[in-house]
Amino acid sequence: MKFKSKIDIYAKLFWSVIFALILFSLAVVIDKGRGAPIIYTLIPIVIIGLSAALCIWILLTSYMNIYKSNQLLSYKAGPLSGNIDIKTIRKIKLNTRLWSGIKIGLSFKKGLIIYYQKYNYIYFTPKQEDEFCTMLKEINPDIEIIH
Repeated sequence: MKFKSKIDIYAKLFWSVIFALILFSLAVVIDKGRGAPIIYTLIPIVIIGLSAALCIWILLTSYMNIYKSNQLLSYKAGPLSGNIDIKTIRKIKLNTRLWSGIKIGLSFKKGLIIYYQKYNYIYFTPKQEDEFCTMLKEINPDIEIIH
């Protein structure tokens, strides 16, 4: 089952500012590039375009999938992706933030941290947090849920 990342008002504001800066940068490059050789305008436009594409890619693909049949939790957020064996998940800490590490979350509010294997962890902000934890507990009842 697919669990998309929730996005709150602060994240919407953040991404709106990012896109406004990208558009402003593009307008400045085009305006200042008049009369200059095309290469001086083209390179910044390509860089700005790739930056915008990366932002859109992250916004559209931030989710986790739970596969009950092969007991896998897969995650994706733009170029970040991977799989976690659900049987290796030790605990899930709810209502918390993570300031460093892998974050598959678009929300600035509290989410959950999944601790797996011995020292690995990942942050996620699912829209249906209760259903997400329940499905993981069905597959691995040994998961400790910390509120």
